Amino acid sequence: MAHTYDLTTDIGKVRLLIGDTDIT
Repeated sequence: MAHTYDLTTDIGKVRLLIGDTDIT
């Protein structure tokens, strides 16, 4: 989980929940 985008956003959290860690 070394993402540089805003993980504080709902979308960021949802992506983490989905397990979509391939997002650039």
